[in-house]
Amino acid sequence: MTMMPKHILFVLKHFSKSGGVEKVSVNLAYQLKSEGHKVSFFIMDGRAVSDELKHDFLVYSGKSSGITSILKLFPALIKWIKKGEYTAVISAKEQANILTYLASLFCGSFTPIYTRHCAFDVSNQELSVKAIQYLYGFYGKGRGEIVAVSDDLAEYIKQKIPRISHKVHCCPNPVVNQALLDKAELNTESFEHTRPYFCAVGRLCEQKGYDLLLKSYAKALVIDINLPDLVIVGEGELEAELKQLTIALSITKKVYFIGFTTNPYYVLKNSEMFLLSSRHEGLPTVLIEALALKQKVVAFDCPTGPREILKNGKYGSLVPPQNIELFAKSMVMTFRSRVTVPDEATASYTSSKSAAAYLSLVNAIQGKPCS
Repeated sequence: MTMMPKHILFVLKHFSKSGGVEKVSVNLAYQLKSEGHKVSFFIMDGRAVSDELKHDFLVYSGKSSGITSILKLFPALIKWIKKGEYTAVISAKEQANILTYLASLFCGSFTPIYTRHCAFDVSNQELSVKAIQYLYGFYGKGRGEIVAVSDDLAEYIKQKIPRISHKVHCCPNPVVNQALLDKAELNTESFEHTRPYFCAVGRLCEQKGYDLLLKSYAKALVIDINLPDLVIVGEGELEAELKQLTIALSITKKVYFIGFTTNPYYVLKNSEMFLLSSRHEGLPTVLIEALALKQKVVAFDCPTGPREILKNGKYGSLVPPQNIELFAKSMVMTFRSRVTVPDEATASYTSSKSAAAYLSLVNAIQGKPCS
């Protein structure tokens, strides 16, 4: 039986070139489009939207974000939804979720799907835990559905707000596709590093725990001074501070900050090992990408995602959160080991599997009466 094409709109807060949420939203959009569905974007602050996205999708690009822009933009969102006849709206990040919720109060033609990519109590969350729980209580009481990007995160939300448990679902992020594998083979940005290296990828911010990584790496070098170098891919507000830390730890000759790249996959594929030092995650995309590229991994068992992705340590080394001593030891032991990553490690995170999960949810809620 052929599935009728769906009309699906993605609502995003902004469009960062290095944003993980934006990346998985775009991956999902391309997969849905390839399957014949109508897909477009409504971006609150779309000033950094790429020309490629505008070429491939119909995109509404606002010029600001924040609470005041929510009030300004919700009439435009309603108009956009009605014009495109969208019956499912997938929003990501809280400002976009709030905007979508407000639009749902005045437009009954669509079902909102609010996505959550991390726990409520993360350090860089602007809203308080209480405020976020209050918001999700509202989302769950309406006609919308709530999607968490991992099973652990879905259970976390259900425990925090039991009364909306029936509205919480897990849809895995779309990470693995042929484009990723192809790009990993191409040195599109002329990356060169003549010595073996470990790799870490992500924004240089407190959440990603690069201070913990550098301290762990320094301790690992005490165990084995001949360990590969450490190449860090990404940019962010802590760059200067982290570079100062390498000086304090006397590891400047072993650590390389290469900044942002549009093709981290080539750097990752050619590394000796991938390291994830995050203090918290939702479902760390780069960890899945590392497994897809058959890399050894060492990761902190932070909430949430690494334990679920690595299947309790079956596919990589899990270290208790922020335990620098054990991370250093695991780094050395895993590097010396002969670990191989099977294809099954990332089978749940393909673009097609993710699209199927979202479409199954959309099909389940199509035709529900409006609240």
